[in-house]
Amino acid sequence: MQVIRHPQRRGVTGGWKTALGHVKTDWIFWGQADLESDPRTDLPWLIEACIPGVDAVAGWRQGRGDGKILASTIANKTCRLAFGLEIHDMNWIKLVCRDLVANLPIEKITHRYLLAVLAAQGHRVTEIPTPWHPRYSGQTKFGKGRLISSGIDFGKLWWWFQTEGRIKLPQSQSADLKMVGISDGR
Repeated sequence: MQVIRHPQRRGVTGGWKTALGHVKTDWIFWGQADLESDPRTDLPWLIEACIPGVDAVAGWRQGRGDGKILASTIANKTCRLAFGLEIHDMNWIKLVCRDLVANLPIEKITHRYLLAVLAAQGHRVTEIPTPWHPRYSGQTKFGKGRLISSGIDFGKLWWWFQTEGRIKLPQSQSADLKMVGISDGR
């Protein structure tokens, strides 16, 4: 595992761009820096769910107790209705085939709604329950500003779906499952 640090905060989108420039594995794990997810236990479960034909696996927070449950529930149900993707937790931990995201235009709209974008491209997305842990460090950035910008991004993506029918972004094939020395033998 390699840790890459930015000299200044660059947000999730900046982290994505940096990771995609450094990661050479076939699959990429996106987790929370505040350790509300424990990669030591969650990552093996996500890897196990990567059966042939699955292009992305999302974690579904269980036992959540951070005070953002209502907002998250509304956002996730709205996404399910708007985009038809039956995922309960759109913006939590993910294990994604690197080839599928390497050519995406990585912007806020993409990282917030990555699973919807992948599903719209015809890729198979699934989910598994994962435990939620109290925040180890840092503080939430959620507030009115984040709510407004997420709503604007949602509107853009919804409009894109309505006008294009499907998102026209580069397609690629699923890769074999190999990650940081872990292989399932496929």
